Amino acid sequence: MAVTGVTDTSPVQQTQAQSSIQQATGMEGLGQDAFLQLLLAQLKNQDPLKPMDNTEFISQMAQLNSLNELMAMNKTMSSMITSQMVTQGSALIGKTISANLDTGESVSGVVSGMQIHGDKVTLTVDGESVPMDAVRTVTDTGADGTQDGGSAVW
Repeated sequence: MAVTGVTDTSPVQQTQAQSSIQQATGMEGLGQDAFLQLLLAQLKNQDPLKPMDNTEFISQMAQLNSLNELMAMNKTMSSMITSQMVTQGSALIGKTISANLDTGESVSGVVSGMQIHGDKVTLTVDGESVPMDAVRTVTDTGADGTQDGGSAVW
């Protein structure tokens, strides 16, 4: 019976495989699909006379599970942050704010609306869009448009 030799992949081939996976997924780190592809390639190319140790395999599966859990947690945290920003932005409607824009311009006025663009919340102040993170002071505005005196500074 003839036994063919088992070849191992060189570090150069492994690096090339990883970079092609990164290009295909568009991510710098390994995603779930890339992780599974690497695990399957490792299992296919292992030496049948020296199979992967059970503890090593279990360890890799635990890493995959951790990756899945971290991705789910990241998605949940993103959703919570967006929800919190919407709540904070809507609480500013009707209040007088002053903000410093990236252009160096200072804007102040009553907040009349709010928009969500991706993960950014912008406020409408006198017809102008102002990023919520540019707000520096908030003052309560009375029903007649005068300031009530309560204020907060960021």
